[in-house]
Amino acid sequence: MLNLLKKDLLLQKRVSMIYLVFIIFFLASSPFDEATLLMAVLVVTYIVTFNSIGLEEKSEAGVLLNSLPLKRSTIVLSKYVMVYLLALFVFALKWIIGAVMRVAGFGSLI
Repeated sequence: MLNLLKKDLLLQKRVSMIYLVFIIFFLASSPFDEATLLMAVLVVTYIVTFNSIGLEEKSEAGVLLNSLPLKRSTIVLSKYVMVYLLALFVFALKWIIGAVMRVAGFGSLI
């Protein structure tokens, strides 16, 4: 399953900087409350997941994955695990941005 997660991350590497800028802009431009964090997590995880699925459909990776000795449940489970890993990434990034803003003196905005 780790190889499938790595594959998903490698598929996303071309556009990962765009996602990173989007996350930073989304979290830095709005108040740091639970609703903003939830919206950022939902938006980023859905965008990345759907882009990954779209890239797999475009390159017909399903045919390749079905020819490998992998269970179908492992392939599907890797997509779900990727969503949770992306959510943890957004939470960590929110914490880092909040810490940087507090150190920079923008604590009243958080």
